[in-house]
Amino acid sequence: MCSLLLDLSDGVAKREDELNKLYNSYRSWCEEGGVPDRASKKLFSSATLHPGSKDYVSISQKLLSAHAARYALFWMAQLMTSLLEQHPGSEFHQILGVET
Repeated sequence: MCSLLLDLSDGVAKREDELNKLYNSYRSWCEEGGVPDRASKKLFSSATLHPGSKDYVSISQKLLSAHAARYALFWMAQLMTSLLEQHPGSEFHQILGVET
């Protein structure tokens, strides 16, 4: 999930703005679905994701519990499917493994 957040926020003028948009999408999805356990907003930040680092990103359970991770992956799958449907010829989205 961390890699996808970084990939989706690459190539924009302000990564933090794009990560904030992704968080808002996630938060809205959680609110609409009544998801009780959510990832912390801090997960959607460069300070946590460490773009450009060669080290593996370690996420604390304070930022993302196992229960919240499950729902975050459901959100990510829906987001990626939606992006591929909007951009059917995009090799970027196809490489990320999204299929319709």
